[in-house]
Amino acid sequence: SKLPENNRWGIYPAIGASWDLDNVLSIDQSGWLSMVSLNGGIGQSGLLPGEDNLWKSDIRTIGNYNTLTGVTRYARENEDYTSPVSNNINAGVKLGLFGNAVFVNAEYFSNDIKDFQYQVMSPNTVGFSEEVKNGIGIKNTGANFSISANTNLGGISWNMGLLASVIANEVTAMPEDANNVLYGSISEGRPLNGFYVYASDGYYATDAEVPVDPVTGYKLSYSGVELGAGMPKFLDKNGDYTLDQNDKYYVGSQQPDVYGGFSNTFELKGFYLDALFSYAFGGSILVESVNNRYSSNVNEYNRGMFESLGVETDYYLLNTTDDGDVSMQGIAAIEKASYIRLNNLTFGYRLGDSALAKMGLQSGRIFITGKNLFTGKSGYSGLDPEEYWNSINAFNLGTTGVPQYKSVSIGLSIGL
Repeated sequence: SKLPENNRWGIYPAIGASWDLDNVLSIDQSGWLSMVSLNGGIGQSGLLPGEDNLWKSDIRTIGNYNTLTGVTRYARENEDYTSPVSNNINAGVKLGLFGNAVFVNAEYFSNDIKDFQYQVMSPNTVGFSEEVKNGIGIKNTGANFSISANTNLGGISWNMGLLASVIANEVTAMPEDANNVLYGSISEGRPLNGFYVYASDGYYATDAEVPVDPVTGYKLSYSGVELGAGMPKFLDKNGDYTLDQNDKYYVGSQQPDVYGGFSNTFELKGFYLDALFSYAFGGSILVESVNNRYSSNVNEYNRGMFESLGVETDYYLLNTTDDGDVSMQGIAAIEKASYIRLNNLTFGYRLGDSALAKMGLQSGRIFITGKNLFTGKSGYSGLDPEEYWNSINAFNLGTTGVPQYKSVSIGLSIGL
């Protein structure tokens, strides 16, 4: 059900190797450099689509005629549809330091995906509304870095872990029919998680200022609705007097430059302290202006609203409502989403063997735990840089959820 019959089998070769250099380099395992190991691999892997029958669609019911209900497939069958292929490369090194009290790992990776699927609209004359094809290329390159340590500092046991990941994402191929449908959502040479918005330069004071197509005589429009007085002066990039995906501007990406986590555990005479941090640096969030301020048809009421309020931003998200109206959502700012968060902090005491024996217990501890006690933000005006869907800070929290809550709990855990 995932693939057509003639494309259900594939060969994906891969090879990997690792090399322990301890003996080759005559490493003293008690010295500051106590282990060196290299690893690498190259190969391919197939990627199955997440949905069944994506290449031909399921049978669905449609409307009714004379009290009878019909069934149809909404997508055109594509017998040439195949699974995308990921060409993978990785190489890494692992070091042991100070008698293997500290381990350092560094790894580079590259995943070059070919023939990723996309959907295109089909003419109604063929009897189907869309078709699934292959052809989009996506490449992910990056590195993972980690440090772990287990040592003793003056009787205090210390376990530490640090993880950092860097990834660069790029759309490497866009077939022409995919470009027509998806441009303004993704585009070749840009990150997959990019922001594409409409730009404006002030607003129209009168209807006469709106550009008019000399061939058709129609004014600049979006989704069939002509612009008018008080509306933003949207920039028509390709000069076709129609605002569509081809007129969007790329203004950034939600992908952070680096992200990861940091953990510490300290123990002394039964007392312990755990702290877990997460962080992300770089990446952006679109911050919406007042919810639905710019919406509905171009009528006298809305023209007056636009004109009296003016334009509070240079960027907008445009959409068409179910009623055929145009919703123009202003973007008040494009802010960096860098943060560091204290996800978990626990202080506790573990009962010793003698105390456990007296009480007939296998284990026992008391603790107090705090979650999300601290979030440090850089350049972000919202509540929680992790909370917003699609990295858009919507004015209406009902469409995005609520920030992660802070909590403190006290507990007792025993094992019988």
